[in-house]
Amino acid sequence: MQVFADKGFDAAPMQEIANLAGVHVPHLSYHFKNKLNLWKAAVNRAFNEFQEELSGRILNIKDSKDDVRERQAIRQFIYLMGEQPAFILFMHEEGKRRGDRMRWLVDTHVRRLFEMSTAFIQQAQLRGLVSNSISPVYFHYILSGAMTFIFHQAEECRRLSGIVMKNQANIETHARAVVIALFGAENH
Repeated sequence: MQVFADKGFDAAPMQEIANLAGVHVPHLSYHFKNKLNLWKAAVNRAFNEFQEELSGRILNIKDSKDDVRERQAIRQFIYLMGEQPAFILFMHEEGKRRGDRMRWLVDTHVRRLFEMSTAFIQQAQLRGLVSNSISPVYFHYILSGAMTFIFHQAEECRRLSGIVMKNQANIETHARAVVIALFGAENH
């Protein structure tokens, strides 16, 4: 996933992937047949791990107040993104290209996350926690950008501000800022 995230599918060398995996290229070819199958296996693994981890974190939120639960859900998503920057880089890389890989990615994994996100947004709108004057589709992309762009541009952020987004305290500060921007200051 890291090599595909850093270089994109076309520029990702099988030799570099094999080196990172501690195997020889023929070993990869034997198990995956081609780079596309290897890419799909990496994507499946990354999405499955991501969804499992996110679900576990959200299920562990104990507060019964909806606005607190929603704030914590956003925070947990951001914490997870901070721990897995390759996932964000990969999605930004693949999300800008049309083609069979994008269609497969959306149909296999992204649509499910999009539907969960827009349902989350609709519930927050129904409870008056966020503006209902913005379509959940647009809100999804606004929220996605707010939560993840700083990780995508981590090196630029470090150069401009000195903030290192691998630092847990900075990830927490970012999560808090997104929650306040979305829901307003906490009343408790």
